[in-house]
Amino acid sequence: MPHSGPTPRALSHYRRAVALEAGGLVMTRAWFAPGLRLEPHDHATASVAVVLRGGWEGELDRHASTLQRGDAVLVTPAGARHWNAFFPAETEVVVVELEPEGTRLGPEYRSLLSEPATLHQRGLGGLAARLAAELRTPDAHSALLSEGLALELLATVARVAGAERGSERPGWLERAEECLRAGLARGWTLESLSREVEVEPTRLVRAFRRHLDTTPADYLRQLRVDEARRLLLDTERPVADIALETGFTDQSHLTRVFRRSLRETPAAFRRRFRHG
Repeated sequence: MPHSGPTPRALSHYRRAVALEAGGLVMTRAWFAPGLRLEPHDHATASVAVVLRGGWEGELDRHASTLQRGDAVLVTPAGARHWNAFFPAETEVVVVELEPEGTRLGPEYRSLLSEPATLHQRGLGGLAARLAAELRTPDAHSALLSEGLALELLATVARVAGAERGSERPGWLERAEECLRAGLARGWTLESLSREVEVEPTRLVRAFRRHLDTTPADYLRQLRVDEARRLLLDTERPVADIALETGFTDQSHLTRVFRRSLRETPAAFRRRFRHG
């Protein structure tokens, strides 16, 4: 049956929400206030979430976690600690939760939802939008239609996760990640990273795309932004010093990349979360 407002689950953080239960699944369309920050917490149910508008950054199970509008889904296991800092604009999200009991899904889906992950697949955003539309104006057929859309979403996620987990990840890829994490301020090039892990540049790029869904350059850029974000929140150091420590050429460079990634300047980010 459809619900409006908070349900027995952890929906108290939502600005407003509509939810529907069917077949052991809880499908929710929810809105979060601009700039909302949620302190570390967890949920009793496993879930997948797709952002329709806005987005957030944060940490999930001690790993950086950013989700914004697009064909990406966040898998959050039951009990996984996480925190969220929402973008300045209102965020709208569709969430599918699995009830501890009652769902007809097999054990492979519970296995899917046992590990945190951000997965990408064309069409996920469209599925979520169709589910959101069904939740907006429910009628006598909405439970069945919404359950079907939610199951299609879960099946698509399971297929993507299975393909990623089934492909063998080379050991040198982890070394490449460690090199980048340990040397944020180093002037990395594709050639220098390839020499470090002793693989050809084209092979390195293919591995990053296949297993990490990114390029070495974008991966390094995100590491630098993540570390800059941490230093802005945890220290009083000047932005110019943080820029140099995290591998940016100067404060202007950090500001351009930070704004492109998080839609605000480092100074505005620090002010909003340290003093807001």
